[in-house]
Amino acid sequence: MRLTLLASAVLGTVLGAEVVLWAVDAYPPMPRSYPGDHGNREHPTFVADAVLGWRTRPNLDIVLHGEGGAVPVLADASGRRTGRGRAKSATRPHRVLLGGDSFIWGAGVAFEDSLAARLERRFPTLHVENVAQPGYGLDQAVLAIEHAGLQPAPALVVLGIYPNNLGRSLTAYRADLGINKPTFRLDGGDLVQLTPDDRPTALFRWCETHSRVWGLWRRAQRRVGFEHGVGPWWKVNEALLERLRTRIAAAGSRLVLVHVPLHAWRSFGGLVEYAKRHGVPLVDPVQMDRQKPAGLYFEPAGHLTPKGHEYLADKVVAWIERSGLGF
Repeated sequence: MRLTLLASAVLGTVLGAEVVLWAVDAYPPMPRSYPGDHGNREHPTFVADAVLGWRTRPNLDIVLHGEGGAVPVLADASGRRTGRGRAKSATRPHRVLLGGDSFIWGAGVAFEDSLAARLERRFPTLHVENVAQPGYGLDQAVLAIEHAGLQPAPALVVLGIYPNNLGRSLTAYRADLGINKPTFRLDGGDLVQLTPDDRPTALFRWCETHSRVWGLWRRAQRRVGFEHGVGPWWKVNEALLERLRTRIAAAGSRLVLVHVPLHAWRSFGGLVEYAKRHGVPLVDPVQMDRQKPAGLYFEPAGHLTPKGHEYLADKVVAWIERSGLGF
């Protein structure tokens, strides 16, 4: 009887909260996509990739119009962004892998203004393989670095992390591109790639799609993960970072993480604690400059400007010079 009364009270509280949240239009649902929910669509700029989800079309040579104006985009045969007339890797003996999402890829800026090009100009012996792609989650960024190859060992692996990358790790479909991506779950601490058999029950999906209380709970998970590095939003991503860290160490290479801050310039507490706990170097602009310098982002809330790439490059270059890598 007591359990029935308790269950009724909890249900009543949840339903009451649901009504209030709908009435004030707060915390809309945050549904996720699962493997098998959608098919891939054709995209003019990106092509589906069985391992990575998607990549820029090989040998693409177009001009994109948007933030930053008319921006030329050139991709090599592997779909990696590059520059016209770029020096061949044979003349640059030190290989560097650069991973991340559109911020690292260089959305809105010419290749010559991007982080990859600036690192090559500062260190003429570096050949930077930019395996970042627009829209990537942390899972895809990790896979792209692994797929690029850790043998022979790169001199350095640089992983740029924009906080939204971690949320992208938890869904299997990028709606604006119309392309599926790999997604993982933890099974006894091990990363296991999701399949259509892992899709949740109808009741679970209904709650994800319609419940504002569920939406509030998802946002709470994201916040504690971002600030403290705990909870389901964080744990899968931490496992991805751990997989990458251990594989890079086994290859005899070095890893440095680069925090690409949110426009609000908030400290990424979860990432800071992870870096401290595992002894991973972290280039964190928020810890270095408490006030956000002007002009780093296209307004109102876009990607890094050329000045933003220069700023980030200066931070990474300073770390490299302190690291003793000898470039």
